[in-house]
Amino acid sequence: MEFDREKDSALRNAFAQLGVRVAPEAKTSEMVTQLKEQFQIEACVDAGVLTLRQNGAIISTGTALRAFTEKAPQHFVLAGGLVRSAADLRDAGTPEGTRQRVELIKARGLKGFTDVIAAPQLRPGVVASREMSKADWMNLTTHEKVEALKADQQIAAIVMAKRK
Repeated sequence: MEFDREKDSALRNAFAQLGVRVAPEAKTSEMVTQLKEQFQIEACVDAGVLTLRQNGAIISTGTALRAFTEKAPQHFVLAGGLVRSAADLRDAGTPEGTRQRVELIKARGLKGFTDVIAAPQLRPGVVASREMSKADWMNLTTHEKVEALKADQQIAAIVMAKRK
C-alpha cells in the first residue's frame, strides 16, 4: 500500500490516545495492509479521525488497535522493548522489572544503565506533531525526527519557535 499522510497521522494519533508508542522504524502503510489482509479491517479517515470497518460494520477503534498491538508487536515500542528511559521499563518491584534491569545492565553496562535511568522520560504515545512541546521534540530519537521532517518539513522550526 502506498503512504497516505492523512491515514498515517490518524493512525499514529489513535495509537497515542491508547498510550501505545509506534516504533521509529514502523511504517503505517504496512500496518494498514496487515490490518486488511490478516484481520479484514479497513482503515479510513473521517474528518481527521480514524474509523475502522470490519466486514462493512464500524468497529471499536480502541479495541481493534489494542488487539493489533498484541498481535503485531514489531510495530510498537512496548514496555521493556526499546529502552530509552525508565518509563520504558516495568516497575522495579516486579519480577519482570528486575529481569529487564538485569538484562539492561548486562547489555549496556552500569554506565549505560545509569544513562537510561537518568534520561528524561518521554510520555508513552508521543507522536511528532506541530503541537508537541520542545522538551518532547528533544526527547525524540534522531530517526523519529528525520521521519517527522520527511512528513512535514517545517515541523522542527514550528516546535522550536515555542517558548516551552
